[in-house]
Amino acid sequence: MIILATALLTTLPYLPTLRGPFFWDDVELIEQSPVLGSPGMFKRAFGNPFFFSNAGPDGALYYRPLTVLSLEVDSRLFNRVPFGFHLTNILLHILCVASLMLLLKVFGFKLEAALWCGVLFALHPSHVLVVGN
Repeated sequence: MIILATALLTTLPYLPTLRGPFFWDDVELIEQSPVLGSPGMFKRAFGNPFFFSNAGPDGALYYRPLTVLSLEVDSRLFNRVPFGFHLTNILLHILCVASLMLLLKVFGFKLEAALWCGVLFALHPSHVLVVGN
């Protein structure tokens, strides 16, 4: 029950993002990507750097296979409709919050402390760009 209430609390601030479009690098990486949905993408996700071999803003190549796989699965499930990608981000955020609370309980924290830590993590402003995009 507590995790369900925390999940609801986690979801509420991000509900407006479900109606939002792609923006910033999402347009290039998802909406206009010639790579997403191509044959062999699941296999290539583990062999290629993130940004599909383009250098990041600092000139480095990023190896993020789970990000690429998530984008690929969302692309296939939701046909590049922003709603699905935003929904996935919210669900992953809820999973992270629940995992944090469970981990704190495993480490011996009291339920109330785990709950407050979960709520703080769920609503912390630093997550807005990650969850909302």
